Amino acid sequence: MNKTTKSNYIKLEKLLVDTAELQYILSCGRKTAIEIGEESESKVLFGRRVLWNVQKIKEHVYGIAA
Repeated sequence: MNKTTKSNYIKLEKLLVDTAELQYILSCGRKTAIEIGEESESKVLFGRRVLWNVQKIKEHVYGIAA
């Protein structure tokens, strides 16, 4: 059989990111990223893992932008 190739790849955005990725997205340090994440109430806990809801972060940042 021939291998099936997929020509239509779907680009998916992450729903949740860890703190290091949040720092990268916001272009800021760890402390500031955590403050913004907590202000936007986007913290999600999976056991000991801390993840951040990207959609809530975006809405919060757009809301405070002047």
